[in-house]
Amino acid sequence: EQGHHGAQYGHLSSYAFTLMVIFYMQVRGALPCLQEWGQEFPEFYSEGARTFNVAMDEDKMSGRWQKPHPGPVVSFHDFLRFFANEFQWGEWVVSVRTGKCLSPESFPKLKMKPRDGTTSEQWK
Repeated sequence: EQGHHGAQYGHLSSYAFTLMVIFYMQVRGALPCLQEWGQEFPEFYSEGARTFNVAMDEDKMSGRWQKPHPGPVVSFHDFLRFFANEFQWGEWVVSVRTGKCLSPESFPKLKMKPRDGTTSEQWK
């Protein structure tokens, strides 16, 4: 109703917000990225004609991951500040697989399109 949530209205979905929270916590060092080394040490799973890289960092999965000391400060205010001031909308994508800010070109299968307020030229 306020124009911030609801995929059916062209806004972010609950799933998108969940990925944004996970990504923000990874960037701040509060959560591990379980597939950080998936590109270097891939493990593939196939289903029909589709193949997926399902590699996971076993140290991080088993609880041996150590949060930086002192632990990072994460808050709702910092989450909002991160996405309002640090995250470069249209130039970066959220990737919980890598836990890093990457360009859309890093994901050629992404079908990104301009949103209201941006022009097609800004997305080339």
